[in-house]
Amino acid sequence: MTPISERTARVLVARRSGGMCEAGFDAEATEVHHRVNRSQGGTWDPANLLHLCHRHHRWITTNPRGAELKGWALPRGSVPGIKPVFMARWGYVLLTSQGGLIESATTTETTRRTA
Repeated sequence: MTPISERTARVLVARRSGGMCEAGFDAEATEVHHRVNRSQGGTWDPANLLHLCHRHHRWITTNPRGAELKGWALPRGSVPGIKPVFMARWGYVLLTSQGGLIESATTTETTRRTA
């Protein structure tokens, strides 16, 4: 599989978020966060990315254990596409490499797409 460029990943994630913070859905998203940090092997795959406001991005960075409970941060070696993440607008979902999301296996397997 060909890696997705940073530019393409940013476009896909911004489209998925609709410009709103995916963690709180209460502020404009201005930053992209890697669930598996780049320093730990994280990639620009949209399944590994969240579009966040500065406040939530800072909270995730300073509260790694709490962030991991929500799927906002993942340990080295994790596969983001199979790890549920809490998104304020949708609840727990799986993120796809195409920039979409799938309701978590704990609910249904219906794919939701953003335009």
